[in-house]
Amino acid sequence: MDTTAHLALIVIVDIENYSARTDTVQGDLRRSLYDLMRGAVADAALGAERMDHEDRGDAVMLFFHTASPVRVLGPLVDRIDQALRDHAERHTEPYRMRLRMAVHHGLIKPDDDGWVGSAINDAARLVDSQPVRAGLTDHPEAWLSVIVSAPLYKTVLGAGHLPASAAEWAPARAVVKNFDEPAWVRVPGVPQPPTDTTAAASDPVPPAAGPAQLDPRHTQARQEPARVGNQVFGGTFSGPTTFIGGDQHNTGAGR
Repeated sequence: MDTTAHLALIVIVDIENYSARTDTVQGDLRRSLYDLMRGAVADAALGAERMDHEDRGDAVMLFFHTASPVRVLGPLVDRIDQALRDHAERHTEPYRMRLRMAVHHGLIKPDDDGWVGSAINDAARLVDSQPVRAGLTDHPEAWLSVIVSAPLYKTVLGAGHLPASAAEWAPARAVVKNFDEPAWVRVPGVPQPPTDTTAAASDPVPPAAGPAQLDPRHTQARQEPARVGNQVFGGTFSGPTTFIGGDQHNTGAGR
């Protein structure tokens, strides 16, 4: 096994308030999370990229070894957000899920049990930080809150890529345990005031606005079967991507 460290994109998606659900609901949410992520990766044209994953219980960590960060921060984020909205329209509480998502890049290397690297620790701190949590608590109509490390933001958004979503990003500071780093946060569909792209290097994010009104489109549950990705997998992706999930079966029961 080649244990040489290499640069990779690290993505973590974490289910909000997962531990507050019953064991039965938690199991359903885990299946829904994997189904949703498989579909989003395929829909964002990332299914042919070399990718690995690690299960984190209420979260999943993805390692993109060859994918462009432009596709991850653009199409993948948009597909996840839309898939969460579609999922919410088909399900009642507590089977709906909202996600926190962190995106970082750095050196990682394999070992006998997975992957190791300080960049992985940093991504875990980002997804657990207050700014990305506030993206959901301050905006109850939102289904996804995304945080990206400042260097990656500068490489992608700061360089002029993805201009369509540029106005939705706001500078923040992620402080968790001994981690204290600048970052940028986006809540899809929630505009942020224009900011200097250098602000995240030193300035904290300004106080969040008050809670927005809940979008009535996402308060009516429909009893429909769950969408199962893009039908390009049967537990693992075909091609170079490896993404192994739970049992594939109908998750519509019990909702």
